[in-house]
Amino acid sequence: MVKKMPITIIEDLIAGTDYEETDRIGMFERPYRVCGLPSNSGITAAALYASDGAKVIPRAGQMHPTMPDFRVRSVRVVPVPRSRTDVMLFLRYVKTRRRLLDIRLDAVSSIQQMDFDRNGEILMVGYKRPKNYGDAALPANTVIPYPPVAKGGDPDIQYDYAEVPIRVCEVSLEIDYFEKGSPFEQMAKYINTVNSKTWQKREARRWFQDGFRARIDSAISTNNSVDGDGVVTGDDAVFDFIVTRRFLLLPPPPLGSWDPMLIFIDRTIGLKPNDISPKLGGWLSEGKTSGNGWRVQQVYEATDFNEMKLASAVNPPPT
Repeated sequence: MVKKMPITIIEDLIAGTDYEETDRIGMFERPYRVCGLPSNSGITAAALYASDGAKVIPRAGQMHPTMPDFRVRSVRVVPVPRSRTDVMLFLRYVKTRRRLLDIRLDAVSSIQQMDFDRNGEILMVGYKRPKNYGDAALPANTVIPYPPVAKGGDPDIQYDYAEVPIRVCEVSLEIDYFEKGSPFEQMAKYINTVNSKTWQKREARRWFQDGFRARIDSAISTNNSVDGDGVVTGDDAVFDFIVTRRFLLLPPPPLGSWDPMLIFIDRTIGLKPNDISPKLGGWLSEGKTSGNGWRVQQVYEATDFNEMKLASAVNPPPT
């Protein structure tokens, strides 16, 4: 009769271990030796879940006992040569601190309808009526729209307003981070908002958080919220995420703005009165947001993007 040997777990066989740190990750291996496994037991399951009553093999996702920034990312099981009962386990620990993964800048072009020229003047077209304008030669019941004439204007000139399609190039900024825990609350707070303070060297209300994407870094929960079959269960599971935040930057007004300008329309003629002048009302030069017949409406909530503590993509290169 072969006497069954008790299982013994010996950890950290080597005083010190190789440590590797790159610009994205830090990692090291922690060795274990498990002795006294049943012969021909199938080393994988028997070793990974081995216990000697006092020690157990850490599971994937668990924190290091003295270095909480490191978690078990993988476990490698290696048979010990010329032994039927012993195996070596190498637990790879990876640093789980928040870290920057990537920054991408791109340009996104869109077509917008502009009511203003580059100086902030409303686009108008004047038409000087011919002498026979409105005489009996015109068909019966002809309706001639005639907007108000600006003070000092020529009463024989009819004015109409124009919208011109222009191409506006928006800067697209994407920043990837490794994040500990769920980013859901940040997604809910910042998505569809503009910056309330200067961010990435641009003044308030120039940046817009357009997108927010997150995926789990590993399907093994960091708090080992699993059932007996190793299946992740319920709302208790905690994961680390790789998060991508996407921002758009518009050129300054009048070429671009996240805040639309509202202009009064005279419903009797269906046109803007030609005495409305946002430029003369102080828009752009004085930074005013309202005047006679016009108002810049802030439709997006503003949040402080600096609170996200993201890397700068606009700092100049070192000299």
